[in-house]
Amino acid sequence: PGTIEMAARFFLLLLGTLLVSCEHQEEFQKLDVDGCGFGSMSNTADYICDAANGGWLHKRPGSEAAPGTPPPGTGCHTYTGITNEPSSTFSSCTGTLPAQCQVCATKTFSHTLGSVRYKVGCQKC
Repeated sequence: PGTIEMAARFFLLLLGTLLVSCEHQEEFQKLDVDGCGFGSMSNTADYICDAANGGWLHKRPGSEAAPGTPPPGTGCHTYTGITNEPSSTFSSCTGTLPAQCQVCATKTFSHTLGSVRYKVGCQKC
């Protein structure tokens, strides 16, 4: 093949690589905006806690679960589903979900439904 044909092939290969890269970048950005889901735990847990960054409450009884949104540079976040816990335990965790909640960072809960772990971009860890 001639020089022009080789240059055209290289250009098309490079363009294809950039397009695929952009598609994946959009997926990661969408995950960051939409947040990380908790699967069936969203429906079965009374509370969902993130112990990272001082503690965050993502669900309380009667509410929809607020998605997880681990910020860059904060490592792995463990989101735990909790049931059969007195509401008084979370009385200091007020406001719109996700709400700052020191209890999530400091208490060991005896009735958990499991947990999921995410880091930035909703990548499992």
